[in-house]
Amino acid sequence: MHTKKIIIVFVSILCCFLQQGYAQTGSNWTAIQKAPAVFIQNQGQYDQYSSGQSPVLYGIDHGFGWRVLFGQDRAEYIMKAIPQPGSILKTTITQEWLNTDSSSAITAGDIQDDYYSYSYYSIDKYVNADRIHAYGKLYRRNIYPGIHLEYSVPEAGGVKYLLQLDAGADISRALIRYSGAPVSMDQYGNIKMPVVSGELIDHAPKAWYADNVNEVIPCSFNLNGNVVGFTLGAYDHNRAVIVDPWTVNPALPAPFNRSFEVDSDIAGNVWVFGGGMGFNLKKYNAAGTLQWTHVTPWDTSNAEFGELLITGAGDAFITSGSPAKIRRLTTAGATTFTNNGPFTNNDAYYGLALSCDSSKLFAIGSRFVSSIPQGYLFNVNLANGNQLAGSPYNVRPVNNMVLYGAAISGSGNIYALANDNLVAINKANNIIYSVSTGYTYPFNSPGFKAKNIQGLNCID
Repeated sequence: MHTKKIIIVFVSILCCFLQQGYAQTGSNWTAIQKAPAVFIQNQGQYDQYSSGQSPVLYGIDHGFGWRVLFGQDRAEYIMKAIPQPGSILKTTITQEWLNTDSSSAITAGDIQDDYYSYSYYSIDKYVNADRIHAYGKLYRRNIYPGIHLEYSVPEAGGVKYLLQLDAGADISRALIRYSGAPVSMDQYGNIKMPVVSGELIDHAPKAWYADNVNEVIPCSFNLNGNVVGFTLGAYDHNRAVIVDPWTVNPALPAPFNRSFEVDSDIAGNVWVFGGGMGFNLKKYNAAGTLQWTHVTPWDTSNAEFGELLITGAGDAFITSGSPAKIRRLTTAGATTFTNNGPFTNNDAYYGLALSCDSSKLFAIGSRFVSSIPQGYLFNVNLANGNQLAGSPYNVRPVNNMVLYGAAISGSGNIYALANDNLVAINKANNIIYSVSTGYTYPFNSPGFKAKNIQGLNCID
């Protein structure tokens, strides 16, 4: 009899440990949550942001606050800012290369090992685009006779474009027209345009011979209205030349490159959920190599941050905190389903908990009742994200008593942390007890966790 009890307890504990992904990988590594310094191929996910004057081929995607979309002859710099809750400001600057050779097409190079998936809203439904490739460089050979254009994304930010002149090429043919904001040149020769988050700066170009970087050639912009050209000092026209400006994006607020949730599977793969100006999910293998990035349509302009949960097999569940939305992805990053919550969505999914046998998924958070948030437990269908019959359960019918973190024991009981209490709920969804923790977390928006003083996902 004693042996059976010990085995049952052991199996129950082992199940929970495996489910939570406590794997011993034998390796240590570090990854920095940052915006991708790559050009991502457009499969429709960027069309909604473009002016539509030419097809979008590639994009630099730093989320809500900074995107650059590349077409055949133009790049659109799209910047947004939120000066206060409920207020969104936007500037779009178009950089257009004038009088180019129409036979010169954009090509991409330096393909990246990891890939991207997007879920985006189009017309009246969500569209999922999976396994989208990203590249380190964009090229246009002979954009002008003997002049070749190369785009790259420096780690320091912004966009670097480079012009390579063959021997005898005429730099005066290369002209850029800017639109969307007033264009000016400062005393240092930099091109500047005011935008919602500061200034977009095209730094004064540098130039040198292609076969000797140490032989510098005098170089500058020339500005005529909103058209920018290039001027080179005296140089040997029989040698190839490199002209290298650098367009810098305005600084973005600090919280947006932060990681808020980390989870793993039994194989030692690690998922990181974070961002702000665009919430995204990244998967790393056990050695710390980035496998893929999933870009959600949620950001701080339309959602509060939610939760990440990884199954033992490596499927991912992510949520928008409020309004409640839940998405399931495969271990390869493809979207299994997106569920936007009830038709009248007054719910919030701030936490997720999966039973040890992976048969039940619970979201915890709140539902607004008469404009007051009350603590609710939601039994969620694993296959489609619907709230199951009989769900949700009001477990904290007191003003502003929101549930923020939850864990499921081997017995099936759920333990949740509310603003002020530790709540235990049995498998029949009845409260076993609710006891004060001795400290009350204030109710405020978890949209920017970095600015909060409340704990989230703080129970296990």
